[in-house]
Amino acid sequence: MVYIGCGPAKRKHGPDSFPAQHKVDDDWLMAQYIKFNLKYFDMNLPLDVGIYFRGNKNGSRLGTAWGRAGYLRGITINPYMSKNSVLAVLLHEMVHAEQYVVRKTDGDHGRWFKSRCRELTILTKSKYGKIS
Repeated sequence: MVYIGCGPAKRKHGPDSFPAQHKVDDDWLMAQYIKFNLKYFDMNLPLDVGIYFRGNKNGSRLGTAWGRAGYLRGITINPYMSKNSVLAVLLHEMVHAEQYVVRKTDGDHGRWFKSRCRELTILTKSKYGKIS
């Protein structure tokens, strides 16, 4: 008989941890984008854009919506965050995408942006960015 010692778990436990069989990758992020698009944006945002995990562990940029007035090129999210933080940043960047595509303006953090974020906070019925 071979004795195999039990050490501490290598995976974080708690509400932000992912099950071992759940692979978090660009496909998962795109699925969340589609879910938010359907639930909060009435499918007004394009589906033929790139939604990717990009970034480094010590980087200060959490996410970026790439585009200009009338055109969305893609969204990148830094993967070195908790699940809830990733969802909150994705929703934030989707509001910028809505500025580009629906309102046909440049994505700034002005009055309309803040108003739309407050509206989404009411819709999510909890912390900004969580799926209810």
